Amino acid sequence: MSLPQPWVFFPANDQVVTFGPVILGSTQFSAPPTYVTDCTGTFTLLDPTGNAVTGANGLTFTFVPSSNGLYTAQIFGSTFNPTVLSAGYTSVITLTSIAQSAQNVWSVPSIVKKRNSS
Repeated sequence: MSLPQPWVFFPANDQVVTFGPVILGSTQFSAPPTYVTDCTGTFTLLDPTGNAVTGANGLTFTFVPSSNGLYTAQIFGSTFNPTVLSAGYTSVITLTSIAQSAQNVWSVPSIVKKRNSS
């Protein structure tokens, strides 16, 4: 899976975090691969000092039906309002597959910046 670098977030805005496709590693070169659809997981945004950001801490990832292994988590702008606008944030994605008896953790460099109102 190729991850976009970096992820960008906007304070006080509703946002959907989409992650995937999550595929069974042994089928990554198959056409089509086997998509993993039974994961439970969380999304957490860490600030530049490594602390979890209020409103983006332990958010639940849910599988998107008929999506070929995509998962989403919802950030609500009413609770997400970090005051430090900069790079240096880290998105942490943790997914656990029951069928595969496996847990995976990904870290993605992230930025929090003001949304332009044009």
